[in-house]
Amino acid sequence: MPGHTLHDTTATGYRRSDTSILVSITVLLFLFGLSPWLTRLEAAFGLQWLFHGRGAIIPPDSAVIVAIDGAGAARMGLPTAVDRWPRARHAELIRALQARGAASIAFDIAFTESREPNQDRALAQAIKDAGNIVLFKYLQRPQPDPITVAGQAVTVLDIERELPPIAVLGREAAAIATFTLPKIPVRVDRAVLFTELSAGLEVTLPVAALAVYLRPYLPRLLEVLEPALPAATRNAMNAQQPQAYMLALRRYLAAHGDGAVERYLRERATATERPYLRALVGAANQPDAAYINFYGPKRSLPTIDYDTVLKDPAAANVSGKAVFVGLVETRQTEQWDVYNTVFSQPNGVDISGVEIAATVFANLLHEQTLKPLPPLVNALLVVSIALLLYRFMTQLPVRYALAAQGLLLAAYAWLAAYLFTHLQWWLPLAAPLGLLLFANLAAVSSRYRRSRREQARITEALEHYLPSEAARQLGGDVRRLQEQRRLVEGICLLTDIQGYTAVAETLPPHDLHRVMNRYYSQLMQTVKREDGRVANIVGDSLLALWTVDALQRSCCEKACRAALSIRETFQQSKIEGVALPTSIGIHGGAFSLGNLGAMDHYEYSPVGDIVNATARLETLNRQLGTQILLTESIAQKIIANPTTDLIIRYLGHFKVKNKSQPLVVHELVGLRERAGGATGELINRFGEALSIYEMGDKQRALNAFKMVLSRFPDDGPSRYYRTVCEEYVA
Repeated sequence: MPGHTLHDTTATGYRRSDTSILVSITVLLFLFGLSPWLTRLEAAFGLQWLFHGRGAIIPPDSAVIVAIDGAGAARMGLPTAVDRWPRARHAELIRALQARGAASIAFDIAFTESREPNQDRALAQAIKDAGNIVLFKYLQRPQPDPITVAGQAVTVLDIERELPPIAVLGREAAAIATFTLPKIPVRVDRAVLFTELSAGLEVTLPVAALAVYLRPYLPRLLEVLEPALPAATRNAMNAQQPQAYMLALRRYLAAHGDGAVERYLRERATATERPYLRALVGAANQPDAAYINFYGPKRSLPTIDYDTVLKDPAAANVSGKAVFVGLVETRQTEQWDVYNTVFSQPNGVDISGVEIAATVFANLLHEQTLKPLPPLVNALLVVSIALLLYRFMTQLPVRYALAAQGLLLAAYAWLAAYLFTHLQWWLPLAAPLGLLLFANLAAVSSRYRRSRREQARITEALEHYLPSEAARQLGGDVRRLQEQRRLVEGICLLTDIQGYTAVAETLPPHDLHRVMNRYYSQLMQTVKREDGRVANIVGDSLLALWTVDALQRSCCEKACRAALSIRETFQQSKIEGVALPTSIGIHGGAFSLGNLGAMDHYEYSPVGDIVNATARLETLNRQLGTQILLTESIAQKIIANPTTDLIIRYLGHFKVKNKSQPLVVHELVGLRERAGGATGELINRFGEALSIYEMGDKQRALNAFKMVLSRFPDDGPSRYYRTVCEEYVA
């Protein structure tokens, strides 16, 4: 529009906002990747998907479970409660397993109370003779009742009570260790390897079993690492005390890292012994709790029934293997010491504690514990996937974006499954799937904002050529232009420059263009100030509209005030020395407002008789020597207001071109506060003369108009009627 420059301030604001939002989301995702919430999410969902995708696998044969269950107890004529069994049976079991070459035996059974002395001594002797027995230390966690303090219930601190095996048995064991698994959360996915107890840090049953199983390699590991180990560490790594050995090695690795250890293992250990030495180092270097790599459902590990070992020792294939003895009940109603895991069965059969201990042992021995990515890598991975998914959706058509996202996630899921199955790497899986929804929501929001930005730019550009409402309609939907129209009530104000042809002939085109831009700038500011809107501009004419539900006085007065302001502006000033006197026609009524045109050219314009009548009315100014003319519909609204400050003069009925009915025309004279007494006199005397004319007495009317002109020689309407009367009388 004249005098305006297009600025993309809205688009710049949207872009800055989009960038700020994207940066904020990236930071939040990065922090989420560093937080424990990601691990919890993946443990709850992603880890389960990875296990189910991989399925059950063949476990290593290095661990064997000797299962105690109700059926086996019945076959031996023993009670179901294993703590009531004669301990001589356990001694018999140990001797049978030793005879078959078991490398170590771990009992997941609590021997916390003395029984018949002979039975206890028999078991103690069997433990001593074997020299490779790991016994279980039971942790009792009492739940005391709340006490009342100052009228309020307060829970007493929950303290674990350690219940080791009775002394006669404990003295002969190669190691004593605890192994507790949580019931909360509902699904077990981690096992504690190192735990703080009353005596300090201790290893748990799987680590103790590993140290006893690999006890022949303990001196060799000390020998291989001798150049790297401080004297205090070497002294603490006593092969006769496997638990102390592992704790000393753990303290060294925590303080010095495993760089030197790895180097010496490569350089000084043989290929045969290196896997076992690495297993010891790897176990000592584990976190306090490690994620369990389950091999499958209950009885996935090699399992033999307790009574079978006693009845047919030859059936026990345990040579060189670690044996774990404990409860493995398959009947759901009889299960005890069982835990919900990823491989728990739909019929309610869960994995027992001893099976989990054996699984963790096998994980440590074969370095198969799950390896979560470091938090920083997780965070970078989450952010990268989110940005890629977001990028696809914002830069590609939706169809291709969804295909690209699907391919990316499928490839990532395959990679995660492959690394999980073959290397035990645990990559986030639930988070990327959640990020798909998150990224698409963000992308849809960005697309919406981009669309709004483009629409705002289009609308902003169109507003320089169309009314704001029309610009918004076209900016929102440029299709079906012909259907974007509506029937409204309103006012048309049409301006025209008197003597424009002469001005155009005198000014060079470039100068004329500049002058007209400034002219229209002032016109439009006036129209908008009175709540009107510019419909279109043709040549030296401007069409302004005031649209309402029904023609109202306030709307009529605003149009009239705009007309008076335009007249005053161009009466008192020139533009670059060029006078541009402007005549105006104002008419009110119903018209259709919308897009007018066809094919590739449309204009937003009012259509109806009111527009033609307004144009004829504006042209009538030249005949009457006036500047602002109104039709009856506008004048009646003004006159009906007794407090109006607008002065209107009735000018009569006029037959105009292409109109079958004459127009009742009024002149907008001005404002009362600026009018002198002469204005009132002119209106009265003109009115009297016009009344005589309309009664048909043209001679008397001629004389009356001459009398008006003698007092007001410049009054255009009086001159017009004088001429008409003279022609009639002649």
